[in-house]
Amino acid sequence: MLAGPFGAGEVSASATRREILPGKAVTVAAELATWPTVRSSGSVTVQPGVVGDDELDAALVTASTGVSVWTVPWSQLVLLVLVVGALVGGRWARRRRAVQFQARVDRAVAQARAEAADEVRSEVGVCAGVRSQAEAGAQTDRPGHPDVP
Repeated sequence: MLAGPFGAGEVSASATRREILPGKAVTVAAELATWPTVRSSGSVTVQPGVVGDDELDAALVTASTGVSVWTVPWSQLVLLVLVVGALVGGRWARRRRAVQFQARVDRAVAQARAEAADEVRSEVGVCAGVRSQAEAGAQTDRPGHPDVP
């Protein structure tokens, strides 16, 4: 008998009886189809019996032992890795796009500020040039100025 956690997916198998002489051993293999529940446990029970018409005077004792095997659900684990990878990759791509968008916005703001500063400087330069010409003209119009005849 073999079962998953909490007895889920319990399966059992039996093998045909073979005659074994005293002091000898035999290996019996049984393949059990069980659900992949990561870890399955169960027991192996051997019930001795008489083969054929033989009579036995000794008491036959049943032997049992516990067994645990790994039943890894590989396909489900691969699917889980793919889903987690897609989620992490999507989150990384979204953050990357947000950073790139913010960088473009910051470059556009810096460029607009630079253009505005250049425009202000050019307007201030024009105004300063007009004022300096006006001041120069006012100084030459004053009587007693060396440039005025």
